[in-house]
Amino acid sequence: AFIVAGHSFGGGTAYACLESPLFEGDSCRAGLLFDPWLDAFKWSSSFKDWKNNQKEKIILTCDKGFISSTDKWRVQLEPISEMDNTVGVRYLGMDHIDVCDVPLMLPISTQPDSWFIENMWECKEFLKRIGMHVNEDVAKDLDEKRADVGK
Repeated sequence: AFIVAGHSFGGGTAYACLESPLFEGDSCRAGLLFDPWLDAFKWSSSFKDWKNNQKEKIILTCDKGFISSTDKWRVQLEPISEMDNTVGVRYLGMDHIDVCDVPLMLPISTQPDSWFIENMWECKEFLKRIGMHVNEDVAKDLDEKRADVGK
């Protein structure tokens, strides 16, 4: 079984892979979608059915830049991020290009805001849930920072 990932057009393609009959069952078990662009797929007759997909997925998106801050973009991602087995994470102060750098921000060396900590914790939990290795020190650091923010 494999995990599919992609950014922008590649994120849309990764989401299409999760839906493809070629990968039914457990062959493609999860997806990491970095600010995916799904507009190219809306012509597909099965696009509305995609929202019923039960495979694990995480959508990492942002709030800055001419692409990711548009209503058109939000309208595509919000319904999908609310699906079962889907984690939706939105980073403040990042633009479309920055989203691919999110995994490089672990471990956290500075004192980011609570919004960032909570979102990175969601990413860590998702990766653990789909069976990916998460460095124990990084996981502990995130758990501690999340606990400190909650105080």
